[in-house]
Amino acid sequence: MKINGGQLAGGNPSKPRVENDFYATNPETVKKFLFALEKDSLVKEIFNDATIWECACGNGNIINAVKEYLSKEHIVADYLASDLINRGCGLVLDFLHTYRKADVIITNPPFSLMNEFIKHGLEQMNRFLIFFAKIQLLETKARAELLKNSPLRYIYVHSERQGTWRDGKPLDENGKKWSTTLCMAWFIWDKEYKGEPVVRFI
Repeated sequence: MKINGGQLAGGNPSKPRVENDFYATNPETVKKFLFALEKDSLVKEIFNDATIWECACGNGNIINAVKEYLSKEHIVADYLASDLINRGCGLVLDFLHTYRKADVIITNPPFSLMNEFIKHGLEQMNRFLIFFAKIQLLETKARAELLKNSPLRYIYVHSERQGTWRDGKPLDENGKKWSTTLCMAWFIWDKEYKGEPVVRFI
């Protein structure tokens, strides 16, 4: 991947990168992930009675899907949403320069700042850090060292491609759903976990 306006591997070379890496997460993708957690009896362990911080909330797709799902499961939690850019959801905060703890930090971080988000997220989480990202998060020597020394507990890999919403729009310029060649996954760090990461498939 080239950053600062470059093209992502597996992306569409005919389209420039969106400003501030705003590729919103499809709410249906979030629901698939939460359902997979429920099957593994992890929803209550992670979210019950937790403070949940969506730290790069964009237009609110992740945090709203989490709220809706947990409400249906009668799980009580406190919520905080923030973003560097005001897109109508939450507070305007620079996550990388904000120091406040949360039981669960969950987001789809800008990939160009992935290492910084991982490091800061691990410092600010009370228990869980959850990132939705390309499977390429596992690549690069620098990140390999970072991951090997972190409590990465689960990697939930989508077995079907999950198109993100370019610039927060659910449909492309032709009114069609966004397509992608990227493999996406959810990465879960658990402060209390010791061991090798476990791979699950959605």
